[in-house]
Amino acid sequence: MDILSAATIELRCNDCGGTYEISLKQVELSQEALHAGCQAQGENECYPIIYASLMDGALIDDLQQTWHKIEEGVRRAGGRLLLHAG
Repeated sequence: MDILSAATIELRCNDCGGTYEISLKQVELSQEALHAGCQAQGENECYPIIYASLMDGALIDDLQQTWHKIEEGVRRAGGRLLLHAG
């Protein structure tokens, strides 16, 4: 399972008051674009650029590495890892 696509951050819109979700995968991709040299000067030029600041990239990497270790441990035990939203 791609834990970064499954884990989302729920944000509230300051204008309309509604909520929307951004996956950790979207945050990671935004950070990768910045690291690759994206020249956007702000969200007016590239809206997803604001996703990069939502979470520390090292924490995202840690989560992904830990998740892979958990999946491998479950496989070695002969089990199946399930994730339920709550």
